[in-house]
Order: sequence, then structure tokens, then C-alpha cells
Amino acid sequence: MIRSTERFLPLPVGRALALAGSLLAGVFVATATSGAAPLEGDALRHAVYDRAFVVFAGDVRGEATFAPDGAVVLNSVYGTFEGRWTVTESALCLVFGAGPKQGASCVELSPRGQSLLASNGTLLAGFGEAF
Repeated sequence: MIRSTERFLPLPVGRALALAGSLLAGVFVATATSGAAPLEGDALRHAVYDRAFVVFAGDVRGEATFAPDGAVVLNSVYGTFEGRWTVTESALCLVFGAGPKQGASCVELSPRGQSLLASNGTLLAGFGEAF
């Protein structure tokens, strides 16, 4: 005998799936945006010192390499740009002479496993040890 599932599903199946998807998306967003405090001082410097990252900024993917001498190279669909990086007590600061990131900017970085999440929403996907 086949029984009706109508009494178990107060919402139509399509609406129930949409609601479940919304709830899962909310859990994902809450997990992705919550977490560890931003890195500071030597921990921040160590996080980028002599490292390369795959960078995700919106729908643009690129690569960033931070050299020990303070040089940074950013490769993306917009080209290759060379600049300088420094660390303040609580922020990573970049200066570029040309390109879409021309000028100076500073961001806080928070660890996310082997990646870093910048305060401007950019993700720096790392390699190797977790931060």
C-alpha cells in the first residue's frame, strides 16, 4: 500500500527544497564570515612573508607573490603589476604604481585554515601549513 506524504510535507516540495537551500546558505555564510580574529604584528608578517597565494577578488582570480624584500607581484587577467608590501601592527599594506589596485591600500587578514580572508572580502588561498 502506498501512503500519501502530504501530511508529512506542509510545504510543496519545491518550496521545501528552496527553504532548505536558504537555510544551508545562511549556515555557510555565517561560517565563512565568522572565525578567528585578524592577525597582528609578527603573526601577520609571517603569514605573507616569502609566500605565494591564489587570490580571489569577486569574480577575478589572480596570483600574488610576497617577496622577503617587501616586493609584491600581482598577476591577473588585468596584467602583471609590481608593488611593495609592508605590515603595520594590524594591517597588510600594499602600494602599486599602476593597475586596478593603483595607489596605497591596507587590509586586515584573518586566518581561514590554509587561506587568509582580507577585510575587503578578498580571499588569499594559501599552500602548506595552516595559519
